[in-house]
Formats: sequence, C-alpha cells, structure tokens
Amino acid sequence: MTYSNRQNVYYTVTNLTNDKPITFPLTLRPLEKIQASIYHFRMSNLIDNITPLNNELHFDTFSITIPPKFYTAIELKDYLNVALLPHTITCTYENYQFKFVSTHSFTILSTSTCKRVLGLSDNDQSATLYPAYTLVCPNRCDMSQHFITINITELSTHWIHSRKNITNTFCKIPINCLYGQVIYFEPNVIYLLQKTNIRSMSIKLLDDYGNELTNSPFEIAFKFEFVYVLPNQEIQEEEKKDDDDVDLSKFEHYDGNVKVKSIGGFAI
Repeated sequence: MTYSNRQNVYYTVTNLTNDKPITFPLTLRPLEKIQASIYHFRMSNLIDNITPLNNELHFDTFSITIPPKFYTAIELKDYLNVALLPHTITCTYENYQFKFVSTHSFTILSTSTCKRVLGLSDNDQSATLYPAYTLVCPNRCDMSQHFITINITELSTHWIHSRKNITNTFCKIPINCLYGQVIYFEPNVIYLLQKTNIRSMSIKLLDDYGNELTNSPFEIAFKFEFVYVLPNQEIQEEEKKDDDDVDLSKFEHYDGNVKVKSIGGFAI
C-alpha cells in the first residue's frame, strides 16, 4: 500500500451537521481507496444508566418499571423502596451490593432487564430465610455505561487489521469520565473504506444497551487519507490457508532438508 499525492482531508461532524451533505464530496481516482480514521471524539457524558431497554424489575407476583434517567446507587435504592412499599419489601445498598428484605418469600425473575445494574444473576433468584426473607444480589452493581458505539450509515468499512469485519460500526468509544464530565478520546483505529465516494455522513451513537443517543451534543473529527492498494494487497474474505494446505509439490525432501528442484531451467 502506498499513499497518494493528494492531501489528507479533515472533516468534523457535530450533532448540528449530522445527516447533512458534506461540503467536499470525496471521489476516488482509479485504483485509489480511502483510509479513514477518527482524529478525536468529544461528547458530554449525560448518558442515562437506566433506559427503556434496562428498566424492568420482575418479581414473581408483580413488576416495577423504573423511569429512565441517570441514578446514583442511593437514588435508585430510594426509588425502589417507594415502589416496593405496598409489597412490604425493603431495598438496601451497602458495599456496592443491593439487598432485598421482606417478611414473606419472594423471587426476582430472570426476565428482569435491570440485572446488570442491580448485580443480579441471569437466573431466577429466591429470597432465603435468615432470619427474614433476604435476597442479596450476587454481583456488585454496575451503575455505569461503558461504551459509545459509532455507526455510520453510508460507510461500509473493512478493518485492515481483520479479515471479516465488514460493517457500518466504525468503532467503540470508552466512556472514560464521570457522569456530567466531557468524554474525550483519540481512537487509534484505521479503516479501508469499501466505497468509491462519500457525499454525506449519517452518524448514529448507541449506548451499551443499543439506545440511540439522539439528544447528546457531540463532535467527531475525521481524517481521510488517499492510498493506492494493489488488488493482491487487499484483504480477502476467505481465511488464509493453513500450513497443511500449502502445495509442496515443488519441494523435494532429502535427509530431512528441503532440496530445491529445478523447473523449466529455473531454480525455485
């Protein structure tokens, strides 16, 4: 792979310019391809940890729907206690673990979608009697979102470090700050685009649970480089042959060593 003599192009997409035509349509010359990367990513971390996709808590006799927003562990405990009051179940929080206590038996079902947040397992869990009916969540609570997935509708990317990663997912950005602070990241990810021109870019930001982040201001600076890639240098879809599949017919083995054969007067 060699670089073209064309200058690199830098383009910034924000929540205000998203989905709009870009001001410099990128069109390839013969044999050229576009190598794309993110120069930097910036967004305020105002991402809810309770969302429409993880806000259901199912007991054996009733269910609770938690309103989506960002909760601290104490705030979530307080909300649950209000919702659980008619069912005579109390929620406590200590050492990063939630616990539910009642005067009667109860079970939390595996169909609950907030298991990761509360630290529940993937199975139904029943309260045990000691001395009251108690259910201690087996895992530490996880009150955070961890990644932002960047999807670009118009781009079919082919990651040059992998053989089978043709997708519209450009990269995942780790959420590396507390709620309310600014996420800033410079990803070291480069893609060879399987596209001959770029006239617009529609970016979708998704949280851990697949919710689209539609109301979050963001800024993504892209870098586009023009390269020449010979056909035999492009990454092929088929897997590389194992050593056992290599054609050894041109080799002659003698005393444990490889002896070069001559074919057509040329040593190979």
